[in-house]
Amino acid sequence: MVSVPTAEDPAGYVTSFYTAHGTVIVIAQAIGALALIPLVMFARALDRRTRASAAAERSWIMPAAVIVVIAEIVTNAVPVVIVTMSDATAASVHTLSKVEDVADAVLFVALALFVVAVARGQVRWLVAVGWASAGLMLVHAAVSLFGVSALEAVAPLSFVMFLLLLSIRMLVQPIPEPKAASAA
Repeated sequence: MVSVPTAEDPAGYVTSFYTAHGTVIVIAQAIGALALIPLVMFARALDRRTRASAAAERSWIMPAAVIVVIAEIVTNAVPVVIVTMSDATAASVHTLSKVEDVADAVLFVALALFVVAVARGQVRWLVAVGWASAGLMLVHAAVSLFGVSALEAVAPLSFVMFLLLLSIRMLVQPIPEPKAASAA
């Protein structure tokens, strides 16, 4: 049974939304999951490049990427579960939508960790852009749990802009020579 949305019944509104937009929601979640493939490939390339540089310390890029992948899969799974629940009550859908909100906040924390890991060892201005982007994502994660949507568009855009600037920087910067094996 689908509840009729009203301002007094947010659970009914959420149920109606998922019922009315189920196909679009599933397609969007599939696209989000598929977007992980180029992100992981990019992370692997960044990790190899970081490890190849002579001044590289331990790289946190791949562990941060794994956290992003896990968080994204959880954020994709919850809406699909909501859409596929045939006997969902308004209360259960509302509860799962709150779980989705928390998963989304965790995803933004994971993205902030990824940006910080990637920014390490970059030129100063790119590190500053990375830290600013990570800061925006952390603030967005925190305030979104309280229903504040002020950074809803800005935080993800800052992530995309950081990756764009990093990509341009990688294209114009020569690939570092592999580290020489230490002579014993």
